[in-house]
Amino acid sequence: MNGSKSGHGIFCLEGDWSTDLRKKTSVEPLLKIVADAHFRKFPYIHRRIGTKEELIFALKKWTQSMYARYSILYLAFHGEESCICLDGKRMVFLDEIKPIIEDCERNVVIYFGSCSTMQANLKTLRKFMENTNIIGIIGFSEEVDWFKSTAFDLMVIRELQDRPRLTAKSLTILYDNLRIDLMRSAFYSDLGFRLILNE
Repeated sequence: MNGSKSGHGIFCLEGDWSTDLRKKTSVEPLLKIVADAHFRKFPYIHRRIGTKEELIFALKKWTQSMYARYSILYLAFHGEESCICLDGKRMVFLDEIKPIIEDCERNVVIYFGSCSTMQANLKTLRKFMENTNIIGIIGFSEEVDWFKSTAFDLMVIRELQDRPRLTAKSLTILYDNLRIDLMRSAFYSDLGFRLILNE
């Protein structure tokens, strides 16, 4: 793969959506759909995360140079303001995640596929990105229906892959495109979709 034909690798960490382990709900099929269909072929890694220790381990792995191709970190979890929730109860706050990813030397985008994480105030979100190579963070500021948010995830992943380069400008275009596509529907406003750039 080369140049514009090469997509942006996605490193997806996903929590359990239910305490009932018989339920197989997952965002992984979304990654496969876009990876198979998009003209820019891209690799993805998907891992299920059940504990804080597993999350820390996986995030540390992602920062290593061998995963340099994976410039999008996709965190698919339950969430609340300023945090992700591993099983709907155990919270991991942004200020706990930041020290782990500060060592990442490449430019990256973080997509919080979780309810309400981006409800945090602007100061908190900017502090999370301070002194890092994060270009921007994307996510929801509202509590959202799983099917609605997952459908939106599909659109976000597609839009990310449509950008030849991940920059502040290209993320702004992504945000505007999604806003224009959906601004007339309650679907968009229900999500509280936000993009915060590292400025």
